[in-house]
Amino acid sequence: MLKKIKLIPPTNSQSKMCDIFAEEMGDKESKFYRDKSEGNAGKVSLWAWGGKMAEVAVYNTLVASKRYKKISQPEMLMHEVWMKSHDADIVADGKNIHIKSFIKYAQLDPTWLFSLTDKVVDRPTDDDILALVIYDKDKNFEAYFIPAKNVVNLYREPMSDKIKAKALYEKDLITSFPL
Repeated sequence: MLKKIKLIPPTNSQSKMCDIFAEEMGDKESKFYRDKSEGNAGKVSLWAWGGKMAEVAVYNTLVASKRYKKISQPEMLMHEVWMKSHDADIVADGKNIHIKSFIKYAQLDPTWLFSLTDKVVDRPTDDDILALVIYDKDKNFEAYFIPAKNVVNLYREPMSDKIKAKALYEKDLITSFPL
């Protein structure tokens, strides 16, 4: 059964760290991100900010749950594209948590994009968990936590042919795993 969980939002100081990360990402926009965002540094900053805010919200929620003894913290350092990996964003007691975010600012259905080279799309392990985060401008964070193996057959092409990725749509999740 699929369940949407309310997350604990970032604190003010955590939010400021995410702001700095996003600003640096926009300033140092590489060719990889330029292609993905069609050259829009503001879009890159928004994506970077949203992704980091989602990571922090998941982290805060995992810590507060007291379910895990060892939880890695979200990475706040900038990396060059050649250093980018598709490793888990957070590891909690050996579970690899891959966090994807969707900013609910338009009338679009929630969708999460995955790189074509991300092994969690077609070769997930039993320890790979997806945290599919949805948040709004008021910083309300919710997420679905689901084993990556359970959604392998749900990935589709994005609606935009300009984006080279695999997409996971909320409506497909709800259809396959009723709430």
